[in-house]
Amino acid sequence: MPPLPQAAKLEVTKVVRELFSGKALVVDEILPEYYKALDVVIGWKEGYGNCSSLIAAEIHLISSVVGTGEHDYTNMDGAGWSRICVALVVAVWLPVINGSPIGTTTINCVSVSEAKHLGAVDEEYSGDVELVTGIPPGTSLTLEVDIFDHLQFLELIYTPGESTATVRTKKPLDADKLADSDRVLYYKLVCGQDNKRRLTVNDINDNGPEFQQSFYNATVSEITNPETKVLQVTAVDKDSSPQFNTLEYSFEPQSEDFYITNTGVFRVKRRLNYNVAPKYNFIVTAKDVDKRQNTTSVEIIVTDYDNLNPYFSHSLYQATISENQDGQLSEITPEAIKAQDGDSGINMTVVYSISSVSPAKYQANFNINSGTGVLSVVTAFDREDMDSGEISVNIKAAQTDDLLKTAAAIVSVTVEDVNDEAPKFDQPKYNVSLLENSPADAVVFKAVVTDLDQGGFVGTLKILPESTPFSISPDGTVRVRNTEVLDREVTKAFVFQIEAKETDAPHHSATAQVTINLLDENDNSPNFTSSMYEGKVFANQTVGMPVVQVKAEDPDDGINGEIQYSIDFGNSDGYFSINGVTGEITLAKTIPLEDNRQLQFPLFITARDGGRLSRSASAQVMVTAPGTLKPQFIEKLYHGTVAEGQDPGVHILNVSSTFQQQVFTQMKAEVFSKVRFLTLLSLSATDPDDGANGRVTFSISKQDPPSAPAVFELEAASRVLKLAQPLNYSQVKQFTLTVHASDGGSPSLSGNSSVVVKVKDVNNNPPMFSKGSYEVEVSENLAGGASILTLEVTDADEGGFVGTLKILPESTPFSISPDGTVRVRNPEVLDREVTKAFVFQIEAKETDAPYHSATAQVTINLLDENDNSPNFTSSMYEGKVFANQTVGMPVVQVKAEDPDDGINGEIQYSIDFGNSDGYFSINGGTGEITLAKTIPLEDDRQLQFHLFITARDGGRLSRSASAEVMVTAPGTLKPHFLEKLYQGTVVEEQDPGVHILNVRFLAIPPETVTLAVTKEGDKFSISSSGEVKTKVKLDYDEAPHNYSVEISISDGTTSDTAVVKVEVTDINDNNPEFASNVSKSVPENAEVGSNVAEIKATDKDSGFNKEIRYSLRGGEGRFSIDPVSGLVSLAAQLDRETTAEYELLVVAEDQGRPARSATATLQVQVTDVNDNPPKFSEQEYQLEVLETESVGATLHSLSATDKDDGVNGRVTYSISQQDPPSVPAAFELEAASGVLKLAQPLNYSQVKLFTLTVHASDGGSPSLSGNSSVVVKVKDVNNNPPMFSKGSYEVEVSENLAGGASILTLEVTDADEGGFSNGHFVYTSDIFDINKQGVVSLKINSALDRETRDSYSLQVVAVDQASGGLSATAQLKITVLDYNDNSPQFPSIPYPLEFPEGDYSEEKPGEIFTIVPTDADIGPNGEVTLSLASHNPLFRFREDGMLLAVGSLDRESIETYDLVLKASDKGSPQKENIATIRVSLTDVNDERPQFNPSSYHSSILQKDAEKGKLLLTLSASDPDAGNNSLITYRFSEGNSKYLALNSETGEVTLTSDLSDVTEDTRLLLTAEATDHGTPPLSATARVMVDIRIASLAEGLAFQSSSYNFSLQENQPAEVSVGQVLAYSGSTLYGVSYALKTHTNLFSITSDGEILTEEELDKEQQEWYILEVEAVDTRTPPTSAVTLVRIHVEDVNEPPEFASEEYEASVFNFAPYKTPVIQVKAFDPDVGHSSALVYSLTEDSLFDVDPASGLVYVVSAANTGKEITLKVKATDPKGLDATATIKIEVQESASSSDVVTIAINRPANVVEKKVPELEKSLGKVLGWTVNIIQVWSSDGSDTRTLRASYRTLVSFVALDDTEAVSAEEVQKKLQSESDELKAELDLLFGEKPDFDVVTDSTTPASNMAVVIALGVLLGLSLVGLIIATVFAVRYKRSKKLKALDKESLTSNRHSVGYANQNFRKQSESSVRWDSDKNKPGDKETVQWGGKVEDRRTSKKDNDSLNLSERRNSGSSGSLDSAL
Repeated sequence: MPPLPQAAKLEVTKVVRELFSGKALVVDEILPEYYKALDVVIGWKEGYGNCSSLIAAEIHLISSVVGTGEHDYTNMDGAGWSRICVALVVAVWLPVINGSPIGTTTINCVSVSEAKHLGAVDEEYSGDVELVTGIPPGTSLTLEVDIFDHLQFLELIYTPGESTATVRTKKPLDADKLADSDRVLYYKLVCGQDNKRRLTVNDINDNGPEFQQSFYNATVSEITNPETKVLQVTAVDKDSSPQFNTLEYSFEPQSEDFYITNTGVFRVKRRLNYNVAPKYNFIVTAKDVDKRQNTTSVEIIVTDYDNLNPYFSHSLYQATISENQDGQLSEITPEAIKAQDGDSGINMTVVYSISSVSPAKYQANFNINSGTGVLSVVTAFDREDMDSGEISVNIKAAQTDDLLKTAAAIVSVTVEDVNDEAPKFDQPKYNVSLLENSPADAVVFKAVVTDLDQGGFVGTLKILPESTPFSISPDGTVRVRNTEVLDREVTKAFVFQIEAKETDAPHHSATAQVTINLLDENDNSPNFTSSMYEGKVFANQTVGMPVVQVKAEDPDDGINGEIQYSIDFGNSDGYFSINGVTGEITLAKTIPLEDNRQLQFPLFITARDGGRLSRSASAQVMVTAPGTLKPQFIEKLYHGTVAEGQDPGVHILNVSSTFQQQVFTQMKAEVFSKVRFLTLLSLSATDPDDGANGRVTFSISKQDPPSAPAVFELEAASRVLKLAQPLNYSQVKQFTLTVHASDGGSPSLSGNSSVVVKVKDVNNNPPMFSKGSYEVEVSENLAGGASILTLEVTDADEGGFVGTLKILPESTPFSISPDGTVRVRNPEVLDREVTKAFVFQIEAKETDAPYHSATAQVTINLLDENDNSPNFTSSMYEGKVFANQTVGMPVVQVKAEDPDDGINGEIQYSIDFGNSDGYFSINGGTGEITLAKTIPLEDDRQLQFHLFITARDGGRLSRSASAEVMVTAPGTLKPHFLEKLYQGTVVEEQDPGVHILNVRFLAIPPETVTLAVTKEGDKFSISSSGEVKTKVKLDYDEAPHNYSVEISISDGTTSDTAVVKVEVTDINDNNPEFASNVSKSVPENAEVGSNVAEIKATDKDSGFNKEIRYSLRGGEGRFSIDPVSGLVSLAAQLDRETTAEYELLVVAEDQGRPARSATATLQVQVTDVNDNPPKFSEQEYQLEVLETESVGATLHSLSATDKDDGVNGRVTYSISQQDPPSVPAAFELEAASGVLKLAQPLNYSQVKLFTLTVHASDGGSPSLSGNSSVVVKVKDVNNNPPMFSKGSYEVEVSENLAGGASILTLEVTDADEGGFSNGHFVYTSDIFDINKQGVVSLKINSALDRETRDSYSLQVVAVDQASGGLSATAQLKITVLDYNDNSPQFPSIPYPLEFPEGDYSEEKPGEIFTIVPTDADIGPNGEVTLSLASHNPLFRFREDGMLLAVGSLDRESIETYDLVLKASDKGSPQKENIATIRVSLTDVNDERPQFNPSSYHSSILQKDAEKGKLLLTLSASDPDAGNNSLITYRFSEGNSKYLALNSETGEVTLTSDLSDVTEDTRLLLTAEATDHGTPPLSATARVMVDIRIASLAEGLAFQSSSYNFSLQENQPAEVSVGQVLAYSGSTLYGVSYALKTHTNLFSITSDGEILTEEELDKEQQEWYILEVEAVDTRTPPTSAVTLVRIHVEDVNEPPEFASEEYEASVFNFAPYKTPVIQVKAFDPDVGHSSALVYSLTEDSLFDVDPASGLVYVVSAANTGKEITLKVKATDPKGLDATATIKIEVQESASSSDVVTIAINRPANVVEKKVPELEKSLGKVLGWTVNIIQVWSSDGSDTRTLRASYRTLVSFVALDDTEAVSAEEVQKKLQSESDELKAELDLLFGEKPDFDVVTDSTTPASNMAVVIALGVLLGLSLVGLIIATVFAVRYKRSKKLKALDKESLTSNRHSVGYANQNFRKQSESSVRWDSDKNKPGDKETVQWGGKVEDRRTSKKDNDSLNLSERRNSGSSGSLDSAL
């Protein structure tokens, strides 16, 4: 078959390049293969009608060989292939007509030849350039660059093996683009030698000129010199030859003022005149030689020249402004400030400024708007701080174009006063003293208020707060307003403020703090700390011994509070004495005591203070002196409690005794308070006798129940009851002790009492676990809340274990409930592969102190589940097979890991796909792949085999993973470079060895080839790896900038060459250079922006390295430099007086990196101008002049200086203003000398202050001036006498006025300066004092006494000066008022007042005694009222002073009454006196005897009985006195023959030995006690005696300390649980039972039987611990407690579903095993939930996993829209439960709508957050998102831990019910990527990332369309075309089906996580494989349609087929196809 013509190949190449735009490199690689295929398949002479289908088939096959991994060319549509066919048909059947080549040459492939010039051709040429002949066979011919890269214009048309070739143009030649090579085209042909060619391209005038701008403009001054350049226009002609690009410029209209040069420069021809022509407009034309032309517009504007100064409309302006006001000066006269340019034609704008202000200190207060001239005050004035209200502001206006052209004016500003000063007190704080109780209106002090504003202070004075007890008058006098609160003892000082507030707005105010310290007055009586004190004197009394101490307090200060004590009455016998200072009462002499009697001594003590008029108070002291008494106890029975577990010797209680009820009560309280932390109760027994008779000893006479040794001991002397033996609550709960107290007399006297001690249970037993450690095994992946085990905790203490259970540490993923059940808390961490076992502790800790605790260790071992898929160590493995291959040789080994245990982790390997030729085999156990048979290798070709390996574990439900193995089998390859031209760069001046680039080459093996540099080898080298480096240091400046380095590769037999283009880049190695330093002069008034000098530097470098930027250093910021031109200009105003010379440093820096620089010096001299006004030496002068100074006197010499020289510095003086003005002026100022003189007489009374504004001006032109002010104060002369406000003053004061207190203020005025401030007062008085302010006060050490003197008269003289002063006289009369200073006095009163007890009342009072006190004062102060100091309802006074008894008086309750009397006068302050009287009651027999206790009990054993044995003693008392208190005893009821009663002592004894008593007997009797009064009174008591036969032991106990019962759950109520029994120890006592806990669930009968109250459920609670208490009928009763443990036994119950109905949805394309929903049932029986088995009640297209309850798809296609399933859960014993599942099968989406994204988070983490992820995706997309599947990208299990993650998530988006296309979803994901990343960050944290996974697979071209296009293009051979096409398609379709079947049966992967209730409870999806974004398992592939039954559209089938064919193809299979 003939080869394809070259022309046809050319056309094919063009079309292919267009179709594969942007992929030229790949096209170049595959074109030879295309040509080869076309040569083989197509007979070009036979026609090309069927070329479309044949090309498509061949291209597909060739693409698989050349490398379709990068580009997929199978997606070319039919039109594309048709275009190739058109090109072939046109190329074959229509001859290609080309013009003759420019030159024909013979190639020289043997020797070096000179460059050949092909001739010349005009630009725009297209066609053949050179016809090359003589190409030797087997020679490779290439077209390459020669010097210049001009290959953009050329291409080589050459077919290897042919002897000719053609060089053609690729595009028209352009001489303008060849300008760099002088319009010569360079190229060379290489065939072993270089054949260089040259072609001249002639330029033609094909371009016209073009202006760079369409409009040019410039501005020029009318004074610009001729020949000055104004602007330049520029036009460019793109033609390359000078004859065509030289231009000529002209403009219209013609002008006599400007001309234009050949370079386009406009210049001035003559002087311009602004008035004649202010603007020019021209049209400029540029023409080339052929009159091609272009135009632009030019505008030149002429500016006028300014030569006149500006001027103000007035030289003086006046304005006023209020102080404290800022802003514009609005009212300026005669008109607003305005200045304008003198050049009216130009009227240049002016800028305003302030040149100076007088006084100069106010310069900063003003500002002037530079544009409008509006003068403003920026800082408000304070007139009070100003010496004068006049200020002169000198203003200046300067032209903006020339600031030296100025005008000046003065603005006189008057500052007006406003009320802006607050009033001020003469003192910021006042501190004065005042006597407490001072009368109202008493003067305290006077405050003085001033105000700096004109007129002084005008306003009101006020005291704050107003509640303060003081007032203030308008003149500042502070007086007492409320005398009642002036109590020093309540308030020592008053602190308040006085406010001065102005009447006028803005109502300024000021405050001053006032502190008034109250001085003490003796107005408080002493106060005793108690109204009654008690003391005791016993038999051991000694003279001088302390009895009791009294104490009184007096809040008064100093001597007024010093107290003296005395005994006023009650010490008539002189037994006592008192210390007057301390109040201690001691025994003065011995008191004779009496037996059986307690003497009492009521003493009345007076405490008196030391005040001048002393005050006193009284108190009573009761001293008791008891005689001898026998010991006796207060109570007959005491109760106490002691905790068990106490150590022996612990202190329980104290025992003591006394003898009278009142004392008993007192001592009882003392003991209880004393031992409240140590004892349970106190027993009291004392004996007041002396010596042995008073020494009381104590003992325990009986203990019940008895013990040996005794449990308690009572220390005989110390009365301390202690514990002798440890107590145990469980053995004995109560003890009864009989205690005995006896004295040491002879015969000894004694008393008895009983003590009941209850034993209190103590929490002293720790809880205990049933085991010390627990170990269980559970399956990993248990659900949360699953029960693992139950622990039992017991406690031996009462009530059992009461506390909390806690797991330690708390981070353990388990929890424990109060009943001890351990459950799963965090199921996520139950992963055996991470943690094989959990070991933790469980702590049981009691709730009550001391919080005993116990711990038990729990070990939970996790059993393995097959929950991990195998994971390959790599997703891609590589192996190679070379020519030395042998069968059985290892190729590569794959390895997968499975963290599961046992068989679940055992892996088997298999080759699932890609081994159709059987070249390879794999070891199923090791994964080693070996060569099964020899591979036929091919030369110049590398075969590739894609093997897909599956690793599967051995689990019951096995899991698998896949990996890819790429095995390459290279044949023999010739070494060659991958590119013919490489390009690189290198920086000059670098040391040898610099890396330039790496060239790519192909050689197998690569070690057998040699790389070499064949050209420029002295400068460059190449390594064996292709690395090109420099061998020498390259120089950019002295050597070429570019090198063509030729390199070669050879294996000794064949070789190849390439060229490396190396560009040398420049570095910055030259510094800029200045020519020299520069010096310039500049006037100081030079305009800012004017040029100073231009300084230039040069740099030898090029490019950026030679670009220079200038900068300045120095110059204080007053100069700037243009960074590009180096032009230095003025940046700020100069001032010669500040700096006369500047030295600037100019820095030139190039733009290289790093930059280089140079410097030059610029000297600038500043020349002077007159710019400084005169300045006074002071801004303000202060002078003082006596009003008597003579006219003409010199007052002061003023001085002003001017920094300018000559006439500019000569100063003249003048007065511009005088305030206040006068005619003639009061002062004159000499113009030349500046001497100020007085011109007119002064008068202080008329004017006190003059303010002069003085003016100093220099002689410059214009003249500059300065202002200052002179303040002249006129001094006064004293000539006015002082004046009193009154001629006489009268005032009244109280006689108790405190020393130093103010009385009144004398007001004195003086018309002279300073008023009366320097005056003083003259007077004569020893009592009163007057200070300089005129305040009259009582001298500090003086006191007033009205009774001594009641008035004073003084004459006061006021003198205004200390010497030679003038005076005035006034009279002062002071009247002293009376003060209540005498207390009432009591008359003599008998002590005591005896009065019989009785029943008195208000209606029938009893008269006791008349008392009438007196008072020495007169008037109300002498009127006395008598009362009881403390209210007593039994007594009161009648108006005549009679003391009455008005209540019932009972001597037995209270024998005496001590009453405190108070006598008060009616004075203010009130005076009073206190006295104490005693009323003693005489006795009447009115009290019955009283038994104590009210009942008696005794027990005795028969064997211990004997006649006369004392059993008990009755005791009764009678509170009456004398015979009325004597008692006789008898039995009134129930006499017994066994008992006898002593009528006097009350002792009960036995009458026999009780031998006739045969059983326990109880005797009950009533005893009666009768007194000896008239009539006699009596009382009764109950007596009980128990006679025991066997034992006295008493105690209640249960038969067992604890009981254990059990019953089955769900029993009805009232079921018997069990019975408990307790025994009282005696038949005398009964027993009752009660439940203490769980009373709502259980009850107990009277005989101890426990019953249920309701049904019990083991699953709710398995154990119950009851506390049962038994109580006997003893008095007091005893009790016992036992624990009952009840175990609820299990009864098998059916399981229960969490819900009766479930709903889910699934797409109709869901494949087999797609999870739908997981149902969950729970078995109420403990531990059985995990053993439930799930099943469906009938066959269905769905199924359920029997262990997990996961419902999955069997087949969802054609199932209908809704399916209803019945799922059943069955427990191990056969009980079951059912639930309904409604599944909606959705048809709104297809597999093409599925979108996949990748997230860099572990798959198990993503799985757990599927619902949240759906919400996040839906929020971002705005659609409803259903996640279909989550899986790891490498096919590994989702639970495997990995270092990096890529989890794929597939989902469908729904808009309402319709699916959104995948393309639309992907676009929105990309556009909303930032928002989605933010949502993922919230969901997963740590900035997760994602990407959209797109499937590059697209449907294959419709082959029918291709065939039809081929038929249409080859109409002449229709029959042949159709036959050929169908034949080819039949064969290919057959082949593809075989491939499909192989792919579908072998490509199988594991299914990952899914939970897919998409719209309701969705948590899972279908898994996709991430490898190359294709479906990764059989089920996924089935989404496109089932293999066995293809019911989907043909489009889906084609998509599926092409996808699987591409996945399954390998080199071997394709070779077979070829």
